[in-house]
Amino acid sequence: MSNRYGLFWNSSSGDRTYDADAFAEWLKPFFKNGVFVSSLPITAGSGMTVSVGSGTAYINGKLRTFDTDTLLNIPTANGSYPRIDNIVVERNDTDREITLKVVQGAYSGTTASASDPTRANGVYQLVIARVAVEAGATGITASNITDCRADTNLCGYVASAIDNPDFEEWYNLNQSKFEEWFDNVKDQLSTDAAGNLQNEINNLSIWKMDGEMLIAPTAT
Repeated sequence: MSNRYGLFWNSSSGDRTYDADAFAEWLKPFFKNGVFVSSLPITAGSGMTVSVGSGTAYINGKLRTFDTDTLLNIPTANGSYPRIDNIVVERNDTDREITLKVVQGAYSGTTASASDPTRANGVYQLVIARVAVEAGATGITASNITDCRADTNLCGYVASAIDNPDFEEWYNLNQSKFEEWFDNVKDQLSTDAAGNLQNEINNLSIWKMDGEMLIAPTAT
């Protein structure tokens, strides 16, 4: 297993070897699963088909780029009951590939409900769209398609998995410590010195932008 020694070390007589899965495990913590922005848009095709545009998907350290549009066939509609099909990007560790596929929804009476993506036993699915298949339908239209790419529970966009540090807590802690120190020292200063110091403090403004803290004098 890749966590036996950590990643990566030079091999000595074959005691440190790595494979594609080890590299994926190393990469996995840095990025959130999903598709890249603007990747894999879904449009209605002719008849019972949908077209998935080109783009790249990332799943647990592995990715695949689909260079061209992919046409997917939606299974024949039931004559009496509607259903909801999932259009998924699926990583299958047994087949060693990432593919686009249609997962047919179950029939549950006159009201259709969507199924959850499979994420177990070496299979991990991202739902990029859901297609409402009406009873007796002979074609798919744009109104039948729900884009799920932005839904972080179903798919989401690839982004850094490392959160920016929260400087608010750091600022509040240091502000509290400074006020405690100032309360202790101000009684030791002359009235004029304490007043001047307080004025200087009041003339400071704290700017916090994108996690960076700047201290600058206020304009006069």
